[in-house]
Amino acid sequence: MKKKLSIILLLLFTILFIDTAKAAEINKVEKINYINPLYKDVITEKDLIKPKESNDSSNPIVTYSGNEYVESLDEAGKIVRIAMKNREETIRIKIKTTIDVELCRKLMENAFQHTGISNEGDYLKWQYAGWSSQYSYSKEGDYLYYNITYTVTYYTTKEQENILTNELKKVYNNLNLNGTDYDKLLKIYNYITNNVVYDYTNLNDNDYKLKYTAYAALMNNTSVCQGYAVLLYRMLLDNNIDTRVITGLGNSEPHAWNIIKLGKYYYHADSTWDASYAKYGKYPYFLKGDSNFVDKSNPQNTHEKYSEYTTIAFNTKYPIDYYDYSVRQEMELSGLRYNSNNNTWEYYTNGKVDTTYSGLATNENGTWYVENGKITFKYTGTYKDASGQIYIIRESKVNTLFTGIEQANGSWYYFKNGKIDTTYTGIASNNIGTWYVEKGQITFKYTGTYKDASGKTYTIRESRVNTTIEVKQLNGDWYYFKNGKIDTTYTGIASNNIGTWYIEKGQVTFKYTGTYKDASGQIYIIRESRVNTSFTGIEQANGNWYYFKNGKIDTTYTGIASNNIGTWYIEKGQVTFKYTGTYKDASGQIYIIRESRVNKSFTGIEQANGGWYYFKNGKLDTTYTGIASNNIGTWYVENGKITFKYTGTYKDALGRTYTIKESRVSQ
Repeated sequence: MKKKLSIILLLLFTILFIDTAKAAEINKVEKINYINPLYKDVITEKDLIKPKESNDSSNPIVTYSGNEYVESLDEAGKIVRIAMKNREETIRIKIKTTIDVELCRKLMENAFQHTGISNEGDYLKWQYAGWSSQYSYSKEGDYLYYNITYTVTYYTTKEQENILTNELKKVYNNLNLNGTDYDKLLKIYNYITNNVVYDYTNLNDNDYKLKYTAYAALMNNTSVCQGYAVLLYRMLLDNNIDTRVITGLGNSEPHAWNIIKLGKYYYHADSTWDASYAKYGKYPYFLKGDSNFVDKSNPQNTHEKYSEYTTIAFNTKYPIDYYDYSVRQEMELSGLRYNSNNNTWEYYTNGKVDTTYSGLATNENGTWYVENGKITFKYTGTYKDASGQIYIIRESKVNTLFTGIEQANGSWYYFKNGKIDTTYTGIASNNIGTWYVEKGQITFKYTGTYKDASGKTYTIRESRVNTTIEVKQLNGDWYYFKNGKIDTTYTGIASNNIGTWYIEKGQVTFKYTGTYKDASGQIYIIRESRVNTSFTGIEQANGNWYYFKNGKIDTTYTGIASNNIGTWYIEKGQVTFKYTGTYKDASGQIYIIRESRVNKSFTGIEQANGGWYYFKNGKLDTTYTGIASNNIGTWYVENGKITFKYTGTYKDALGRTYTIKESRVSQ
C-alpha cells in the first residue's frame, strides 16, 4: 500500500513540474560588457565598474511575477535615462517585450536618443566609459519578461554635474544671451574657444577620464575634443538652439565636433580646432557646409563622420547644408542691406539688388519705403500696399510713432503706429475737429450718436462730433452734451431751442424745483428742472431775496419790485433789508423806503431828493393837490409837491378856506 502511494505522489509531482515548465521557461543569467565606441582605444573591460554580487547567488534567476514590468522600450529607456542623469551606478529595470536579440544594447540606445534636453542625449552618450549588465528572463506565451541590472561607469559625479549647472547659469547671465539664434550661438562659441584650451597635459594619461567632459572644459578650462563638443551641446540646447555631437575621424584620429541648426539646415562647427584660431579673430571650422568643412590653408585637416551619421535616416532628420552658413545667407538674402561702397541701403531679392522693387521693407532700424530698390530718405507722404493697407511715411520711414487721423489718397483714415487700423471704430481727433471713425475711416456719412467703452455718448453730424454744448434727447431722455458726448460730470444750467434747463450729472430729470446758483454767482429760478424764464420778480434763494428777470437774478437792476408780501427796494438785484430813505424811479415816481421795504402804511409829507412831497401809501401821489401836515407845519401841496412858491388861499372839498403864504398854511 505504501509503495502504491509513493508511485501516485511521484506521478503528481512529475505532472506538476511539466505544467510549470510549459507555463514559464526559465533561462540562465547572462552577462554583457559594453565599452563606449568613442573610447574603445583607451578603455578596456577592466576599467568598467564591476556589478555588485547578488545576495542570492544560489538563485540568480528571477521569474515572472505579475505587473511590475514596463511594456515598451521607450518607457524603459526613459527610466534608464533619468537614472543616468542622476549618475546612478546601478540601474535595475524590468521589461515585458517580444525582443529577444540584443535587448540590453537596444534599451541603452533608446536611453541615449536625442530629446533636445541639454543634459540628455549626446550629453549622456559621450560622457561615460561603458556599462556591464546581467539579465535573466522568463518566457510566458509570446512575451519575454526581462530582469536587467546595468552597472554604469561615468566620467563625472552627480555633485560635479550640480556644480556645472550652477556655473552655467552665471555664464549665461554674463553673456547676456539676447538677439537671434546666430547672435546667441556666436557669444557661446566665442566663450568656449576663448576660455577652453586643449588638455595636452593629460592627453596620454588614460587613467584621467575627466578630460572627456564638459565639467573639465568649463570648470578647469581644459579638455580634449569631447569636452569641447559636449559643453557646446549643453550650452546651445540650454538656449534653444538645436545641435548634435558628431564623432568620427579628424586628421585620421578619433574626434568629436558639432552640427548646429540655423534656419532650415544644420552646419558643422569644430570648437576644438577653432580654439587655436580664436586669438586671430577667425574661425575656419565654424558653420561649415558638407562641401567645405576644411581649412583651405591646411587642407590636410579633414573630418570624416562615422557611418551612423552618414545614413539617409540621420541626414533626413538632421539635414546638413551643402553650403557654408555665410554662403547660404548671401544666396537667400531678401530685404534691406547696407552697401558700404555707395553708402546706400538697398533692397535684395535672392541675393541681388532688386531695382524693380518699390514698396515697404524692414530692418533693425524700422520699416522703410523703398523706391526702385533703395531707400532715398526723401519721400514724405503715404503708401498703399497691394493688400490695401496704407502707411504714413516721413523721410522714407514708416512713422510708427503716429497714431491719429490723416488724409491719404483723397480720404481720411485713422492710423495706429503709422498704418491704417481697420479694426478701429470710435472717436478720434485731429487739428480740425473730433470725428467718428468707422473701421479705420471717416465716411462723412454717419449722423447719430455713439457710446464708447467708458459709457460716454457722442452726438455725430456727418461723422463729425458736435463740439458745441447741447441739451438733447437720446433714447427717450434728455442729456447734456459737451463736445458731442454726454458729460456726466456736469451739474448746472444749459439751453436748447425749447428752453433753459437745470442739469443734474449730465441729465435733465424734470424733477427739481427750486433755485440754482452757478459758479459765477448767478442764481436761477427752476421749475421741474426748467429755468422759469417767464418769471420776473422777487424770490428767495439761498436764504436771501433777489430780483429775478426771465428766471435769473438781474444784478443790473436797482429799483422797486413787488411780491406777495410787499413792495421792495432792490439794490443790484438783491433786497438788502438795510436801506431806509426814498427812491425815485425812472418815471419820476418816488417811494418811501423802510429797511428796503416800501412803507405802504405811510401817507403824508416827506422830504425826498431835496424836495418835499406828498406820499400816499408810501409813494408820491402826483394827483394830489390840497392841504397836508407834517411835524413842522401844515402845507399846501400842488400835484404832490410843496413848491414853497404859492401865496394865496385854498378852499378844500369841505368848503374850508386856508390862507397860504409860500405854500405854508398861516396860523
